[in-house]
Amino acid sequence: MSTVFALVAALFSAPALAQDEPAPKAANADLAAPDTSLQEAYQREFAFLAGLKKQLEQRLGRVQRTNSSEQANLSAEIDAFETTLLNREDRVESLREQLTLAREQSPADDRELVEATLAQATATLTDYGVELPELKETDDRGEAVKKMVDESLAVLGKLSSIYETDGSFFSKEGTKADGKIVYVGRVGAYGVSADGSVAGALAPAGGGKLKVWKDADGETARALGGGQRPTQLSLFVIENMNTQVDDGEGQTIFEHIDSGGAIAWIIMALGAVGLVLSGIRAFMLFRSSGNTDKLETEVGDLMRKGQYAQAATRAADDNSSAGRVLGAVIPSLDQGVDDVEDLVSENLLSENRRIETFAAAILVIAAVAPLLGLLGTVTGMISTFDVITKYGTGDPKMLSGGISTALVTTELGLVVAIPTLLIGNMLKGWGDGIEAAIEHAVLRVINIHKDSARAK
Repeated sequence: MSTVFALVAALFSAPALAQDEPAPKAANADLAAPDTSLQEAYQREFAFLAGLKKQLEQRLGRVQRTNSSEQANLSAEIDAFETTLLNREDRVESLREQLTLAREQSPADDRELVEATLAQATATLTDYGVELPELKETDDRGEAVKKMVDESLAVLGKLSSIYETDGSFFSKEGTKADGKIVYVGRVGAYGVSADGSVAGALAPAGGGKLKVWKDADGETARALGGGQRPTQLSLFVIENMNTQVDDGEGQTIFEHIDSGGAIAWIIMALGAVGLVLSGIRAFMLFRSSGNTDKLETEVGDLMRKGQYAQAATRAADDNSSAGRVLGAVIPSLDQGVDDVEDLVSENLLSENRRIETFAAAILVIAAVAPLLGLLGTVTGMISTFDVITKYGTGDPKMLSGGISTALVTTELGLVVAIPTLLIGNMLKGWGDGIEAAIEHAVLRVINIHKDSARAK
């Protein structure tokens, strides 16, 4: 850039120096032309250099902006790296402090750790009837640990096999029975009384006691008590000896409904109403259906013979929807077309009301039942969350009420809705078929009458 400015300065300084020198005397006016051409060349060169300068300045600006952006990005990355480095240095310092604290709190030797392990093992083995000797200050810790390991292995071997002990348990009736208890590892047990009258798989009765399970098979217990090993075992899997197992009877249908609350009873009442309405509708459709094909044939034969009165009487005696409509239409066939159509429409509407009785109500019940079930679900979940808010989730029994309401109402809503919807649509199809048969019979009678009138 400095070179460009120097060249421009030199170019502009040249004419000035030329002017300071004394001009030679020209022989004539033509000698002034070369000075003018040189000045124009200087001006063109100056314009070119000025444009070049402008381009270079623009390029310099772009380069400076690019460099500034890159510098800002690099500065941001450096700041991020510095922040990460500081965080990691803080983390390292924290870990060093924790390590130092752990070293300060750790025992000077393994003596305390060994004694704590022996104390825990003594408490655990006592539950299985194994008593470890009390550890004294002068006792060899190595021998104590060896004895603990040996006793633990013996207990584990016993718990992983079938073994028997003398003991007592309770019968299904609640009476105490003394005899033999056969343990199947830690997963189950069988009891056999001394006289063999009480036997079966045992379940926890609370407080470490056992009782005969309600569905227990005594033969398996007697076989195990006699030293036999059945190929198949039917037992109650024991999880905790201190918690009593409830062997109550299963819920009745009314208890199951009652567990869903008031909404469950409303759903069942709707289901009962839907069932009654479906029965009434089915009975009315059965009475309205009749044998329409047979009626059409007989009435048509009488009309072809010109016995219109007998045809009307035969139709009226059929006691079906088609018979009632034909019985009203046949005597009026000689009237005008408009009168016949009005009479047909009137009778079809009358029969349609009878055929469609309770049709809408049944489908409404089918639609409302699952919605009530959903309402019960929402109510039950709200109740469950209220219990969780007040008492937490420590006791599952406290949550069972709301969950039972939520699930039972949903179940009953579907139990009512599905069959009601199926029955309602089947009855609707039946009714539509009756209406189509009536219309077909009326059209056939009218066509027979027209054919008879043309024949005359």
